[in-house]
Amino acid sequence: MSLLVATSKLNENTMPLDSEKPSSFTNFFRSPIEIPPNSEIAVESVKLERSGNVTVGNRDFVAHYFGTDPDVLAEDDEFEELTSFSRTIRFDKGNYSMTTYPEEIESKFKNQYAHPNIFNNVQCLLNTNASGLENGLQVKFTDRGSASGTNVSASLTATAVFNIANPRDRIVNEIVAPSSNYNWNSASGIISRTGADAPATNSLENSSCVVMLKGHPLGVNQGRFDVSLTNASTKPWVCGLSRPQIQWETYESESASIVRNREIQDIDFDTAMYELGDIKILDYQGAPSIKGTFECYDYALMLDEGDKVRIIQRVWDTGREVSQHQELEYWAAGGGASDRTEAMTKSQFYASYDGVRFEGKGDELYVYFKQKGKPTYNQIIGSNLTSGAGFSYTPLGDTSCALYPMFNIGSGDMTISKYESNYSTATNTYAFPSYTSGNSATSGYFPGDDPFSNEAVFNWTNLQPSRIHIKTGRQLASNTDGWFNEHCDSSQRKWMKSSRDALETLSYTYSYVGLNAANCVDFKHIICLGPMRQDNTYYTLLPSQEFPTMGTRFGYYDRVDIASTSGEGYVTGDDTAVVSFISPSELQKTSISSFVRLPGLTHKSFNGGQSSISKIVYQVPQFTNDGRQFGPLYFAPGEKTYIALNNPAPIMLNSLQVQIVDSQEKELNSLMGSTQVVFHIRKMR
Repeated sequence: MSLLVATSKLNENTMPLDSEKPSSFTNFFRSPIEIPPNSEIAVESVKLERSGNVTVGNRDFVAHYFGTDPDVLAEDDEFEELTSFSRTIRFDKGNYSMTTYPEEIESKFKNQYAHPNIFNNVQCLLNTNASGLENGLQVKFTDRGSASGTNVSASLTATAVFNIANPRDRIVNEIVAPSSNYNWNSASGIISRTGADAPATNSLENSSCVVMLKGHPLGVNQGRFDVSLTNASTKPWVCGLSRPQIQWETYESESASIVRNREIQDIDFDTAMYELGDIKILDYQGAPSIKGTFECYDYALMLDEGDKVRIIQRVWDTGREVSQHQELEYWAAGGGASDRTEAMTKSQFYASYDGVRFEGKGDELYVYFKQKGKPTYNQIIGSNLTSGAGFSYTPLGDTSCALYPMFNIGSGDMTISKYESNYSTATNTYAFPSYTSGNSATSGYFPGDDPFSNEAVFNWTNLQPSRIHIKTGRQLASNTDGWFNEHCDSSQRKWMKSSRDALETLSYTYSYVGLNAANCVDFKHIICLGPMRQDNTYYTLLPSQEFPTMGTRFGYYDRVDIASTSGEGYVTGDDTAVVSFISPSELQKTSISSFVRLPGLTHKSFNGGQSSISKIVYQVPQFTNDGRQFGPLYFAPGEKTYIALNNPAPIMLNSLQVQIVDSQEKELNSLMGSTQVVFHIRKMR
């Protein structure tokens, strides 16, 4: 009979080694230990320290909102006024230690699409008390500050908006081709039309030079986009900003494909433009004299085929269920064009101005005209002038938070002199959607890092095989057709000054949050961790998000929503650049079944969970006699269970490997400190 003491820490003065982990360690003996023939072994006692595990299931998730504070909106229709929505953050199923759990949370938050100002900018740390014991989590969001002064125009690359099929070519049965008649010189900042000019008539119908510059979204916190228009004056043009756009194909068979545009789900863009109290149709339908453009700009300046300079924006006609362009009465907005009574003509514009500037102001864009031959800019529209519908741009939301330069050039060129973004390097990137042609497992549509290109393109399940891809590991917030557009698109805001059927004036003023003291978008963070009543002032959930489940596993036992407003108690930070959610309580942990395993000896046991022979010799109890599951624990079985070593001859033992494993015989990740196991070896009885 003999006792064999095994410990995971051989010398307190040495650094931790791989052979000294609390869940897997090896003791080496200076002199071999002889185990007599026909012996058996049992566990005498176990001393270990458990931190506990956090268990996550397949259906567990939280919902994170970054947008306008819903508590400040009108009580009657506050949900309808939101231009942002909650992202679904779902974690991989598993049992997590206090080390791996914060890593998993941080990883999933970083991987999910997000507003450019917070994408990939979250940190999750384990919160500890004064004694060093776990006391919940700290989830920290850092908003990117001012983009002013970071000119990244030289790193932009050009892509055709109609990258597969030119819609004008398709309509008149010409050769189907992308809109490729352009050239982008990133060194000089010149983007030009190549080949022949657009026709003298129908010039905006000609889509052969419709270009978007990708690489970095505009910095909506003081980022500027400056364009010289001097050399584009002879033919109509459009210059502006838009959400990422790309065409893709879906295949009904190996030989037949359908070209899909980048519109929201099954909703079309018919290119009509609301012009003051009347409607000006710009698409190809109707009389031959009606001219139009097929692309869709969120916010733009346009010289139309009538030689009028117009400021336009994307809007949504609820009755007709189409996206359209609405003109703003910039001459009545109180800015630098207030000496006019209608839209400027081409000659009037170029007599005083030769460029345009779009500037981000949090959840808004200001527009300036550059004085001819001077570095001075006159502000034309912005909420500091007037925030009325029809006079200023609609607020930026999750569908339009990532904006990229977009052009339709009828003749000549434009020069980008400044383009500022929070993203500027190869390691500081924000992905633009892409499409790989073909009908294979690796082809299809790949969304970018923005909410729109992920949520707006749903899976065309009626087409087999589907080639619509969602980035691995990402979760979509909405599973209801139309919901994303109906409740989140900023073009839905009460934009109309007149309706199609009745020319009645609607009085509506936009509410903007702008920038805070740190020049960050003054949005609020809300993390919803459990079911919430719809009458809650912080309700921001979509139908698929009604039952978040992670409250206690984030350390929140007495509430289900947390917001970065004063007085909430659980949020630190000055509500400027950094907001931290700090758990008020320790995490809800579980203690999974654990077993002592000796992989190097000659005994045999059977593990039904794996349906195989095993080397397990003992199950470690879940509770101590005083009911504790975590912290330093000691177990000494009152009645030992011996297992035969099946050794007809003596065993010369030079080392002993001990493992603490789960039912699948994987090493536990919830142990810390040192582990000691005492074994009793005796002749078999």
